[in-house]
Amino acid sequence: MRAEPTFLTEPPGCALPAPGYSAQRLQTLLAPSPPYRLTVQQVLDALDLLAAATSAGGSITCVIGVPGPSGALTPAETLAAHHRVPFHPVGELPDQSWSDRILVVCDSDRSPELRRVVDELERGLAQGGRVETAVLVSHRACEPRPDWSVWKTSAAVLFPWDPSHLGSAATRHLPDPREVHRS
Repeated sequence: MRAEPTFLTEPPGCALPAPGYSAQRLQTLLAPSPPYRLTVQQVLDALDLLAAATSAGGSITCVIGVPGPSGALTPAETLAAHHRVPFHPVGELPDQSWSDRILVVCDSDRSPELRRVVDELERGLAQGGRVETAVLVSHRACEPRPDWSVWKTSAAVLFPWDPSHLGSAATRHLPDPREVHRS
């Protein structure tokens, strides 16, 4: 009779491998997947889709850019140009009470800064104002969900502006953007 699993032997809920599985095969199955690498064209196509989708929700007063892990503000600047509205990086927000629709943009919802900025802006909202978030990549484990996203994944994603984008040998490709997901 087999004893209950412990944290020292195997994680709870894990069953023993089927007979015939080798240690090498198990290591391959459990190895982390290589990251996805987005092309410049995929990002441009995704930003066109995000611009069209966010336009459907009414007029936007301004776009606020939250730097992603690499510090890039490219998606936010591009969406501000699409909407023909002012762009503000997070550190340069005008001191005002927001009474309209504000779009907060980041490359990924993994940026810890994203939630902090949204919370701060929501505290300064005037009546009728609202804050919406738009990201290129939404990770399944991140909460709260962004309002708008193009790709949903649980894997790491390399953007064209990431320093490791060109140096990463083992990568996969996300499918070309086709739709925007609304949370």
